[in-house]
Amino acid sequence: MLDPDCENCPLGGVRVGARGETQAPIVFVGESPGLQEIKLRKPFMGQSGKVLNSVLPNDIPYYITNAVQCFPKAKDPAKMAKAAKCCNSRLEHELRNLETKPKIIVAMGNPAMWSLTGNYALKITQERGKLFPSDLSEHGIIPVLHPAALLRGMGSYRKFVKDIEYANDLARGESPRIPPKYTYEVPETLSDVNAAIHKIKDLPLLIGDIETGGLNNRTDPLLCLGVTWKPKHVIIFSEEFIQDLKPLFQGSAKWVWHNGKFDIAFLRREGLNAKVDEDTMLLSYCLDENPGLHDLEQVSSDLLGAPDYKYMVKPYLPKKTTSYTNIPKDVLHDYAHLDCGNTEGIFQIMRNQVKRDPSLELLYTKTLIPASELLYHVEHNGFLVDQEQLKKNDIRLEKQIEEEASKLNEIAGYSINANSPIQMSKLLYDDLGLKGRGRSTNKKSLEKLPQNHPAIIALKAFRKVAKARSTYVTGLAKRLFDDGRVHPTFLLHGTKTGRLACRGPNLQNIPRDAELRNQFIAPKGYILIEVDLNQAELRCLAALSGDEAMCEIYNSDGMSLHDEVATALFGPNWDSEQKMRAKAVNFGIVYGREAYSLAEEFNTSTSEGQRMINSWFARFPKAHQFIQICRQAPMKNQTLVTLFGRKKRFGLVTKHNLKDLQNEAANFPHQSIASDITLHAAIRVRPKLTKMDTRIVNLVHDSIVMEVPNNPETINNVKHLVIKTMRQVPIDWGITRVPFIADAKEGTRWGSLKKVA
Repeated sequence: MLDPDCENCPLGGVRVGARGETQAPIVFVGESPGLQEIKLRKPFMGQSGKVLNSVLPNDIPYYITNAVQCFPKAKDPAKMAKAAKCCNSRLEHELRNLETKPKIIVAMGNPAMWSLTGNYALKITQERGKLFPSDLSEHGIIPVLHPAALLRGMGSYRKFVKDIEYANDLARGESPRIPPKYTYEVPETLSDVNAAIHKIKDLPLLIGDIETGGLNNRTDPLLCLGVTWKPKHVIIFSEEFIQDLKPLFQGSAKWVWHNGKFDIAFLRREGLNAKVDEDTMLLSYCLDENPGLHDLEQVSSDLLGAPDYKYMVKPYLPKKTTSYTNIPKDVLHDYAHLDCGNTEGIFQIMRNQVKRDPSLELLYTKTLIPASELLYHVEHNGFLVDQEQLKKNDIRLEKQIEEEASKLNEIAGYSINANSPIQMSKLLYDDLGLKGRGRSTNKKSLEKLPQNHPAIIALKAFRKVAKARSTYVTGLAKRLFDDGRVHPTFLLHGTKTGRLACRGPNLQNIPRDAELRNQFIAPKGYILIEVDLNQAELRCLAALSGDEAMCEIYNSDGMSLHDEVATALFGPNWDSEQKMRAKAVNFGIVYGREAYSLAEEFNTSTSEGQRMINSWFARFPKAHQFIQICRQAPMKNQTLVTLFGRKKRFGLVTKHNLKDLQNEAANFPHQSIASDITLHAAIRVRPKLTKMDTRIVNLVHDSIVMEVPNNPETINNVKHLVIKTMRQVPIDWGITRVPFIADAKEGTRWGSLKKVA
């Protein structure tokens, strides 16, 4: 059938056709038309079209169409998939009847990719940049993110540009990237294993990769280790010989991994002295700080043109939770050699790129690689949990949830399910007549409704308590190991700012509810000590801006930034409430906090909120100027770089994302540097702490939490060492305009630590 199946399509409405040259060597297929396209009856005439036009060269004619010809009022994935299927025959007929067969087709967005490949299980974020075979063009199809996704702040603009450049090269007649082919061997006897070890253990560089039965390095089996030392040949050591590989890790070779922290955790469990000397995942993160772009398959596809080889193991993994132990050994070894080979293939490319940039080389060698070793130990240590306190919190929070739900019932005048978006939408927008944009009850939509309305107050309180219980109590209980601890994963590549990220559970995001934090305890015979930097980000702002007034405060004994700002805002007789407002201004100013936000928090007027902000800027003019310079960076396409070598690069800047990018730019230097000071302090002290039987059990941006033997001498030595180091790190990195002060707290429960001298 050549016509679209409009009868069964969930969309309908005005159709938009194509534009461009029917003899073009490159064809772009989008998802569906937008309002501007409906108005002009041409595809890609709005903001998405402007983004696309910005990366199209003048020397290549092109043809543009859409997978779906009608405008979707809401882009529900299921509806878009059905619409793409209904319109597929039309699209295929259109492409087959172009005057000349194109050299390459670019599929922009999921529906376009689904329609052109026929595979509706694919995800654009995982497949972008790969070359799919198709008889619709000479070289096939390249999926890329849709420009509209970039406008919404999703994905990497730099990756989008690279993908389009590759498509343009193919349209010009260049050859596709030829995926490398690897050979491999699997030693079958101990004699063969020993011979292989002897041959390679003292080579300058070895590239390794493991396959495991799961992600849990405490319980899941290690299935094999792949090692390569020369291009395109891999040795696979199977699981029965893992214990015989100790000599391999006692040689002089430097080791390269992709996310090596994961690999060495399994190998060290087996008694192997594995180490991370180089890491291709961290190299990838240096080159693009956007998270979610650094898995081995994606990087290999981008740099080598490596095809998707997960198809080899998918038949044996019917569920996400299915273990790799289900994969036949010969298939697993075949798969493993590609992982290992691709790591070797991408390593030198990215290593050279990082070496050419002094800032990135500094970041990689002095921060990321040493931090990988540090975080292995923090994860391995884990944080002990009091299971009785977990039960108490469960009962307490369940009662609070019932209380908040009762308040909503009283407001509604009938029984309502606060967990139901449909019921809450009816209450807010129909029964109570609140005015908002649409009928959503998500966090962003609630922020646009009157914050002092009882229903909004009650709903936010309900959700806060419900999240606390599900995430930090019942969710935490599910993550306990047999040792009574949680062992989270810290991510060096998880944020744009360079701050650490944490998951499984996220120990950096535990609310400052003392009873929740009291779930985390010291084991018998130990105490917890937390050392944190005092006002670290504000001290960074003072040091970076050189603001005389801020520097004077931080360099003067007896002066407090919060006190000084409170005096400037409210006079010398300020009270505790007014000091809280001063703190809110101080901490919020670098994050772009605005007058209405302060006014809402303190139930005052917007003009009063603006007065507080203006007063702060007047008091600290150079700090204000520095913040403004940072905020201008996105508009000027300037890259921000910290002393530690971290970069904040701005890709696509639009009126929709400008404010968010400006806020990110304003807080990036201070947030990043404060986090790196803490990270470097932890890197330095960890070996010394180990000798004192002290373990780092958590890192929270500007603080280090440790388990310390409960004897006075060790406690004093640990406090002295960590405080001194946290003060010294900024000095060693040239941050000397203001001192950085570290304070210590101690106790047996994290939520009840007491400050000590």
